[in-house]
Amino acid sequence: MRGHEQRSSALRVGLRFVLLLIVLSSLLAAGILLFRGNGPGQLIGISMIIGLGGIAAVRLMLWILVFVAFRRYYSVFATVASFGVFLGTSALVLVTSVMNGFEIDLRDKIIGARAHVVVTGEYGWIASNRNVLKNISEQTGVIAASPFVEREAMISSFSNMSGVVLKGVIPRRVQQISDLRAFLVNNMHRERSRYGAVFSNIEQPEELDSSRHNGRRLESRGGSSEAEAANTRAATGILNKLCKDESKEEGEKSSTPQVLIGSELAQSLNIYPGMFVELLAPFAGISPIGPSSRIRRFYVAGIFHSGMYEFDAKYAYGCLSDVQHFAGMPKSEITGFEVRASGPGSAPSLARRLSKVKALKGYKVSDWMQRDKNLFAALQLEKLVMFCVLGFIVLVASMAILSTLMMVVLDKFGEIALLKSMGLSIRRIRRLFVRMGVSVGLSGAIVGIADGILMSLLLMTFALPLDPEVYYISKLPVHINVWEVILILCLTVLMSLLSTLYPAYHASKAPIIDGLRRLEEV
Repeated sequence: MRGHEQRSSALRVGLRFVLLLIVLSSLLAAGILLFRGNGPGQLIGISMIIGLGGIAAVRLMLWILVFVAFRRYYSVFATVASFGVFLGTSALVLVTSVMNGFEIDLRDKIIGARAHVVVTGEYGWIASNRNVLKNISEQTGVIAASPFVEREAMISSFSNMSGVVLKGVIPRRVQQISDLRAFLVNNMHRERSRYGAVFSNIEQPEELDSSRHNGRRLESRGGSSEAEAANTRAATGILNKLCKDESKEEGEKSSTPQVLIGSELAQSLNIYPGMFVELLAPFAGISPIGPSSRIRRFYVAGIFHSGMYEFDAKYAYGCLSDVQHFAGMPKSEITGFEVRASGPGSAPSLARRLSKVKALKGYKVSDWMQRDKNLFAALQLEKLVMFCVLGFIVLVASMAILSTLMMVVLDKFGEIALLKSMGLSIRRIRRLFVRMGVSVGLSGAIVGIADGILMSLLLMTFALPLDPEVYYISKLPVHINVWEVILILCLTVLMSLLSTLYPAYHASKAPIIDGLRRLEEV
């Protein structure tokens, strides 16, 4: 009766504490909103109040309720051990989900910026052979294929200079290979959210006229369907006219080539669409005194934003023929062929099949995983290290299970001896202690995984905002991997099982006479 009253009192105190936490968290979130104001990209709205204060309050509430629930069925020491398992598994699920989100976000950006499979020559160039392109396109799983030229150069504006990788493409084909058109649209959305007005990546009168309806401009919201359609049309127009004479300044030669540059590169050079830049090719030919360079003026037709800093700060796109002429390459030479597979996962198998094609003998065939294998290997190593570090929480909790069972063995030494004298087998005694330990670990693991999944879903619903200028993403990415969750559950149960073996063995080997003598003394 007394124990029941104590548990009821603890439950009432816990509920009061939870209510206090909810009120304080909501007030804290509201204070943050009032302090930060209503500027672009700042925390606004009821969803962010729930996202900041509500998530913290719900998490603390769950922790207290879980501890109280464990206390109703276990002793104090078993409750602490089970709660430790709960915290460890919850942290593992949440952290791995966030790391998976970052990995998938980076992978999608890399896949969108580059082709799934690239075929290049052994010496950095190959002959532009239509038969080779035909053989590649006829392979099963190939969606599109296109030749490209890639050369390093220097780019300069009126205020700065930087290195750049100039890539020559065929506009109508590059839209099937990469997400360049989507990157142009992304930059339009980015500029609109930054300046709060309709942003045109290039002066396109027909696109801008189509974006006006009844004398009004499009709404400034990035999610407007009208703005989305207008931006898509504008981006398509930019790509389609990349290889045409579209000089916008009077008196300028109609032969001025056009170029698309990344958003970070444009920011460092302080240039905008409609301006001109100069590109310098260090080795564009051979003169009587040695290698010669070539300088040519390019018209900035548009700016793209892929969301990957290295790509936006380094790459520029131009027409294939213009880049060949600028680099001093004959039209019969290219760097290689870009290939888009039916899916990113099928790229490795497609690369292996292409490497066995007779027409591609002597060529280098690589997929996107091979080109960035060091980056993804580093991400996997980081995830493994984080998994091991957080796994120590579960390991410590498992040691707590071991110590709890040992205390039970020492405390119930006489009762165990009495049961053995009454005919209880050693196997059943061992099984009893194993069940006790596994039940403590399994209950903590199941509730912890449920808590981790719940927190991950809350973060996915109420996205935690991040500064795009710093992290290059606008919200915290979260992705739950079911197989990793199952692995966490299995490893937690395994550690709990291993922690029960020694106490179970020690209990089964307890001398009957010593146990009965101790029971008489008590």
